[in-house]
Amino acid sequence: MKKKLSFSNKINLELKNSRLEKNKILMLHVRLKKITVNYRLDYKEAVEIILTALKGYSPKNIIVPSFTYSFANGEPFHYLKSPSEVGLFSEIFRKNYSRHRVIDPMFSNCHLKDFNTFYEEKKIDFFSAFNKGSIWELFYKLNICIVNIGLDHLIISLIHYIEFLCKVPYRSEIKKIGKIYSNNSIQAVSYNFYARKLNLNLGLDWNKIENVLIKKKAIFVSKDDNLKIKVCKIKTVADVLIPLIKKDPFFLVKKV
Repeated sequence: MKKKLSFSNKINLELKNSRLEKNKILMLHVRLKKITVNYRLDYKEAVEIILTALKGYSPKNIIVPSFTYSFANGEPFHYLKSPSEVGLFSEIFRKNYSRHRVIDPMFSNCHLKDFNTFYEEKKIDFFSAFNKGSIWELFYKLNICIVNIGLDHLIISLIHYIEFLCKVPYRSEIKKIGKIYSNNSIQAVSYNFYARKLNLNLGLDWNKIENVLIKKKAIFVSKDDNLKIKVCKIKTVADVLIPLIKKDPFFLVKKV
């Protein structure tokens, strides 16, 4: 019990230090392994403590990526049943906490609260990733807050929307024909997304990105190495990165 209370106290203290604002839409990226080992928690206990701490900030919603890259390899996507392919936290959240998962067959997101009506009003195109009319454009306009917990390096899924805005030369819009489950049958769908050109062998340089955001005071980074909490708002990130990308279109990436 002592360890559990310690983790709860720690995360609440670090979130307070981050000056996380109330009533915001949060996009949450979490890696559980180090947290569960250091605080002697099982995975579900750790997830419950994290979400309880964040609920204290009365978020409009908590959104967790539940991507399914297998769609691009021909695997049919079922928005209710297809498991998340981006980590255990995401899958626990999908199965136990999510009230709504969008129908995007590759870059879906799960939600603590149902946003379906909201997205219908906004006429979101769920078969287009990062392009105009996509959910990522909406997240950017809403200036959502990104929260990282326990990750080895910074993760901001919306970085790809910033790349789209800057029309970086190492990505291009492509169309992918894939399959989804709909009305108890499998249907072919056309999916558009802003894809990295694989022949260039480039990947995001997260250490460089994080360092410049820290230098410009655009991100909070906790001092607790076990928690590794990082908090930022996407437009604050964009204000730092876009001018740098305009000077150097390859600023965000490195050879891999």
